Amino acid sequence: MSTLALRALLDFQSKNDLHLCQEFIWQNPAKLPSPAQWVNVERIRVKDSFTKLWWMSPNKKPKASNQRVLQAYSQSMKELLKKGSYNAGMRPSQHNIGETSFLKNNGGSIPSNVLTYANTQNLDAYQTYCRR
Repeated sequence: MSTLALRALLDFQSKNDLHLCQEFIWQNPAKLPSPAQWVNVERIRVKDSFTKLWWMSPNKKPKASNQRVLQAYSQSMKELLKKGSYNAGMRPSQHNIGETSFLKNNGGSIPSNVLTYANTQNLDAYQTYCRR
């Protein structure tokens, strides 16, 4: 595997005095098998289905808020908020969950740093934006 992307990230970061805030993964379940030589011809690797995205900033603490990108609550979280009680206590991970830890409605859930989009639609918002 090539380490070019990692070396490019580190070089770009140091030459521009940037801080790596967070790494995201774009997982594309419809991505074509690649690298084709290794996946389809020699059959020595499985297909790559993700791309790394790096969020960088000139500041150690960029002006950002995950409250601006909240996702809709799952049905089970909506039911938990409605019920008003939670299975509190110590978890195997050693996290101690309080009686009311998950009972506050924050307007949505904090998304993961894994973005799953197939990118197979011809007329989605992104493709339309690119054509403009």
